Amino acid sequence: MSTAAVPRGSSERYDATTSKVAPLAPKRERLLSLDVFRGMTVAGMLLVNDPGTWSAIFPPLEHAEWNGWTPTDLIFPFFLFIVGVAIPLAFGKRIERGDSRRARFFKVLVLLGWPLTVGTFVLVHPIGRLFRLFPQSEASLRILAFAIVFLFANSAFYAMLNATNRQHMNAWATGLAAAINIALNLILIPFYGYLAASATTVVTEASLCVFGWWFVQRHRPELRLPVVGVSWRILLAGAVMGVALYPLAQFPIYFSLPVGGIAYVVAIFLIRAIDADEWKLAREGLLSRLRPSRAA
Repeated sequence: MSTAAVPRGSSERYDATTSKVAPLAPKRERLLSLDVFRGMTVAGMLLVNDPGTWSAIFPPLEHAEWNGWTPTDLIFPFFLFIVGVAIPLAFGKRIERGDSRRARFFKVLVLLGWPLTVGTFVLVHPIGRLFRLFPQSEASLRILAFAIVFLFANSAFYAMLNATNRQHMNAWATGLAAAINIALNLILIPFYGYLAASATTVVTEASLCVFGWWFVQRHRPELRLPVVGVSWRILLAGAVMGVALYPLAQFPIYFSLPVGGIAYVVAIFLIRAIDADEWKLAREGLLSRLRPSRAA
């Protein structure tokens, strides 16, 4: 098929074989602020991982020993924030296609988030050694691991509400979850300290997930998502991964982590937790925000 040139800046192309003008494929939009923030975070990661000489490190380029924080401690949370923002952008348009698609994308998000939860929970000790964490922080990190899967699942409900033009309900869900967080922190932290703060974070993410699920189907019962029916096979595959990882928890993470990943993928396929289309969506969801934007 041959095409003729059209004026620069035109959104159409001329098809010489049919003598018709066809619209060009729309240019994919990117969130510039997120791209800039991701670039700055990657630059920060490179800086703290290679501070020059380990014998005389500039203090802000080291992790805090225990209490307090340094800029270095913000790198990993920044990456989690980037993932949380990018997932609705990658999946939001697709979610508008129908109920089955909504269930698929929720399933894919659980597929991505659940192994991170299981892996962090089981491998908390080698993770602590890798990042030189204070030993007492391992118990807190093990609790916080359960917030990861809710963080991923919340992105699905956030995108669903946006796709159905009910953005204000996201504000309601966030406000209610924040109220729960503040109340639990005020009540529990004086008695149980930092472990209570970790548990409160998990409860907050879980409540945000519940509120998101509720608001999605409120006045729209056809949008109700069967959470257990959609995700139970994936949760089972993650449990298999945890069993495989448990004996390897004392080994270096560069050995145990690939073994756990292989166990998870094998379990996913053996119990038929996802189909080929869902696997494709999971892969695209991870890669779509990492590909550089093409020039117009």
